[in-house]
Amino acid sequence: IGICISKPDGATSRAVARRLPQPVALFHTATAANVCDKSSPTNMKGLFKSKPRTPVDMVRQTRDLLIYAGRSPDSRESKREEKMAELCKNIRELKSILYGNNESEPVSEACAQLTQEFFRENTLRLLITCLPKLNLEARKDATQVVANLQRQQVHSRLIASDYLQANLDLMDILIAGYENTDMALHYGAMLRECIRHQT
Repeated sequence: IGICISKPDGATSRAVARRLPQPVALFHTATAANVCDKSSPTNMKGLFKSKPRTPVDMVRQTRDLLIYAGRSPDSRESKREEKMAELCKNIRELKSILYGNNESEPVSEACAQLTQEFFRENTLRLLITCLPKLNLEARKDATQVVANLQRQQVHSRLIASDYLQANLDLMDILIAGYENTDMALHYGAMLRECIRHQT
Protein backbone atom coordinates (compact mmCIF):
# COMPACT_ATOMS: atom_id res chain seq x y z
CA ILE A 1 0.00 0.00 0.00
CA GLY A 2 1.47 3.34 -0.94
CA ILE A 3 1.36 6.20 1.55
CA CYS A 4 1.74 9.79 0.33
CA ILE A 5 3.39 12.07 2.90
CA SER A 6 3.15 15.88 2.54
CA LYS A 7 5.90 18.19 3.78
CA PRO A 8 5.06 21.42 5.69
CA ASP A 9 5.95 23.60 2.62
CA GLY A 10 3.36 21.81 0.52
CA ALA A 11 5.81 19.68 -1.45
CA THR A 12 5.14 15.99 -1.57
CA SER A 13 7.82 13.52 -0.69
CA ARG A 14 8.27 10.24 -2.48
CA ALA A 15 5.66 7.59 -1.77
CA VAL A 16 6.64 5.14 0.89
CA ALA A 17 5.70 1.59 0.06
CA ARG A 18 4.76 -0.62 2.91
CA ARG A 19 3.34 -4.12 2.77
CA LEU A 20 0.79 -5.19 5.35
CA PRO A 21 0.94 -8.72 6.72
CA GLN A 22 -1.23 -11.03 4.64
CA PRO A 23 -3.49 -12.23 7.54
CA VAL A 24 -4.70 -8.66 8.16
CA ALA A 25 -5.74 -8.24 4.53
CA LEU A 26 -7.55 -11.58 4.61
CA PHE A 27 -9.38 -10.56 7.76
CA HIS A 28 -10.75 -7.40 6.19
CA THR A 29 -11.71 -9.26 3.02
CA ALA A 30 -13.62 -11.85 4.99
CA THR A 31 -15.32 -9.14 7.03
CA ALA A 32 -16.42 -7.27 3.92
CA ALA A 33 -17.80 -10.47 2.44
CA ASN A 34 -19.78 -11.17 5.59
CA VAL A 35 -21.39 -7.74 5.48
CA CYS A 36 -22.61 -8.31 1.92
CA ASP A 37 -23.63 -11.93 2.41
CA LYS A 38 -27.01 -12.09 4.16
CA SER A 39 -26.56 -15.81 4.72
CA SER A 40 -23.41 -15.21 6.77
CA PRO A 41 -23.85 -16.25 10.43
CA THR A 42 -22.08 -13.06 11.52
CA ASN A 43 -24.48 -10.88 9.55
CA MET A 44 -27.54 -12.84 10.67
CA LYS A 45 -26.48 -12.47 14.28
CA GLY A 46 -26.47 -8.71 13.84
CA LEU A 47 -29.99 -8.80 12.42
CA PHE A 48 -31.34 -10.49 15.55
CA LYS A 49 -29.45 -8.38 18.07
CA SER A 50 -31.60 -7.67 21.14
CA LYS A 51 -33.19 -4.23 21.36
CA PRO A 52 -31.96 -1.73 23.97
CA ARG A 53 -33.93 -1.95 27.20
CA THR A 54 -36.26 0.91 28.10
CA PRO A 55 -36.24 2.51 31.58
CA VAL A 56 -39.42 0.57 32.35
CA ASP A 57 -37.76 -2.69 31.31
CA MET A 58 -34.78 -1.85 33.49
CA VAL A 59 -36.92 -1.28 36.57
CA ARG A 60 -38.97 -4.43 36.01
CA GLN A 61 -35.90 -6.59 35.62
CA THR A 62 -34.33 -4.99 38.68
CA ARG A 63 -37.49 -5.70 40.66
CA ASP A 64 -37.42 -9.36 39.64
CA LEU A 65 -33.77 -9.61 40.67
CA LEU A 66 -34.49 -7.95 44.02
CA ILE A 67 -37.25 -10.49 44.66
CA TYR A 68 -34.76 -13.23 43.83
CA ALA A 69 -32.15 -11.70 46.15
CA GLY A 70 -34.64 -11.56 49.00
CA ARG A 71 -35.28 -15.28 48.90
CA SER A 72 -33.32 -17.85 50.85
CA PRO A 73 -30.21 -18.96 48.95
CA ASP A 74 -31.77 -22.21 47.78
CA SER A 75 -30.21 -22.11 44.32
CA ARG A 76 -26.71 -23.02 43.21
CA GLU A 77 -24.09 -20.62 44.52
CA SER A 78 -22.76 -19.93 41.03
CA LYS A 79 -26.23 -19.03 39.75
CA ARG A 80 -26.89 -16.77 42.73
CA GLU A 81 -23.59 -14.95 42.22
CA GLU A 82 -24.49 -14.42 38.57
CA LYS A 83 -27.91 -13.00 39.47
CA MET A 84 -26.45 -10.72 42.14
CA ALA A 85 -23.85 -9.41 39.71
CA GLU A 86 -26.64 -8.69 37.23
CA LEU A 87 -28.61 -6.89 39.93
CA CYS A 88 -25.65 -4.69 40.84
CA LYS A 89 -25.15 -3.85 37.17
CA ASN A 90 -28.83 -2.92 36.79
CA ILE A 91 -28.69 -0.58 39.77
CA ARG A 92 -25.65 1.11 38.25
CA GLU A 93 -27.56 1.56 34.97
CA LEU A 94 -30.57 3.02 36.80
CA LYS A 95 -28.24 5.55 38.38
CA SER A 96 -26.83 6.38 34.95
CA ILE A 97 -30.32 7.09 33.60
CA LEU A 98 -31.14 9.40 36.51
CA TYR A 99 -27.82 11.24 36.72
CA GLY A 100 -26.49 10.91 33.18
CA ASN A 101 -22.88 9.98 32.47
CA ASN A 102 -19.72 11.36 30.92
CA GLU A 103 -21.26 11.18 27.45
CA SER A 104 -24.80 12.46 27.98
CA GLU A 105 -27.10 14.37 30.32
CA PRO A 106 -30.15 12.69 31.87
CA VAL A 107 -33.26 12.67 29.66
CA SER A 108 -36.34 13.98 31.47
CA GLU A 109 -38.75 11.58 29.75
CA ALA A 110 -36.59 8.57 30.62
CA CYS A 111 -36.35 9.74 34.24
CA ALA A 112 -40.13 10.14 34.42
CA GLN A 113 -40.74 6.66 33.04
CA LEU A 114 -38.22 5.15 35.44
CA THR A 115 -39.72 6.98 38.42
CA GLN A 116 -43.30 5.96 37.63
CA GLU A 117 -42.40 2.31 37.24
CA PHE A 118 -40.17 2.34 40.33
CA PHE A 119 -43.03 3.35 42.62
CA ARG A 120 -45.70 1.34 40.83
CA GLU A 121 -44.82 -2.07 42.27
CA ASN A 122 -42.93 -1.49 45.54
CA THR A 123 -39.45 -1.52 44.01
CA LEU A 124 -38.34 1.04 46.61
CA ARG A 125 -39.35 -1.30 49.44
CA LEU A 126 -37.50 -4.20 47.82
CA LEU A 127 -34.38 -2.11 47.31
CA ILE A 128 -34.35 -0.92 50.91
CA THR A 129 -34.88 -4.37 52.41
CA CYS A 130 -32.34 -6.03 50.10
CA LEU A 131 -29.66 -3.38 50.61
CA PRO A 132 -27.60 -5.50 53.08
CA LYS A 133 -27.31 -8.25 50.46
CA LEU A 134 -25.61 -5.93 47.93
CA ASN A 135 -21.90 -5.27 47.65
CA LEU A 136 -20.48 -1.93 48.75
CA GLU A 137 -20.49 -0.28 45.33
CA ALA A 138 -24.08 -1.34 44.65
CA ARG A 139 -25.13 0.04 48.04
CA LYS A 140 -23.61 3.39 47.11
CA ASP A 141 -25.38 3.34 43.75
CA ALA A 142 -28.69 2.36 45.38
CA THR A 143 -28.37 5.20 47.88
CA GLN A 144 -27.88 7.69 45.05
CA VAL A 145 -30.82 6.23 43.11
CA VAL A 146 -33.14 6.61 46.11
CA ALA A 147 -31.92 10.16 46.74
CA ASN A 148 -32.53 11.18 43.12
CA LEU A 149 -35.98 9.60 42.99
CA GLN A 150 -37.11 11.81 45.88
CA ARG A 151 -36.59 14.84 43.62
CA GLN A 152 -38.13 13.48 40.42
CA GLN A 153 -41.41 15.14 39.48
CA VAL A 154 -43.96 13.36 37.32
CA HIS A 155 -46.81 15.57 36.10
CA SER A 156 -45.66 18.23 38.59
CA ARG A 157 -45.92 15.85 41.54
CA LEU A 158 -43.29 14.28 43.75
CA ILE A 159 -44.65 10.75 43.54
CA ALA A 160 -41.94 9.51 45.90
CA SER A 161 -43.51 11.66 48.60
CA ASP A 162 -46.96 10.21 47.87
CA TYR A 163 -45.53 6.70 48.02
CA LEU A 164 -43.82 7.25 51.36
CA GLN A 165 -46.98 8.76 52.84
CA ALA A 166 -48.73 5.49 52.04
CA ASN A 167 -45.79 3.36 53.26
CA LEU A 168 -44.61 5.05 56.44
CA ASP A 169 -43.27 1.77 57.78
CA LEU A 170 -40.34 2.19 55.38
CA MET A 171 -39.14 5.07 57.54
CA ASP A 172 -39.04 2.67 60.49
CA ILE A 173 -36.93 0.24 58.43
CA LEU A 174 -34.49 3.03 57.56
CA ILE A 175 -34.26 4.15 61.19
CA ALA A 176 -33.66 0.56 62.32
CA GLY A 177 -30.82 0.39 59.79
CA TYR A 178 -28.71 2.52 62.11
CA GLU A 179 -28.33 -0.50 64.37
CA ASN A 180 -26.18 -2.16 61.71
CA THR A 181 -22.84 -0.38 61.61
CA ASP A 182 -22.18 -1.59 58.07
CA MET A 183 -25.48 -0.17 56.83
CA ALA A 184 -25.87 2.97 58.95
CA LEU A 185 -24.21 5.26 56.40
CA HIS A 186 -26.43 4.14 53.51
CA TYR A 187 -29.70 3.92 55.42
CA GLY A 188 -28.96 7.26 57.06
CA ALA A 189 -28.45 8.99 53.72
CA MET A 190 -31.68 7.49 52.36
CA LEU A 191 -33.59 8.55 55.47
CA ARG A 192 -32.37 12.15 55.25
CA GLU A 193 -33.42 12.42 51.61
CA CYS A 194 -36.83 10.88 52.30
CA ILE A 195 -37.49 13.30 55.18
CA ARG A 196 -36.19 16.32 53.24
CA HIS A 197 -38.63 15.86 50.38
CA GLN A 198 -41.74 15.00 52.36
CA THR A 199 -44.59 17.42 51.69
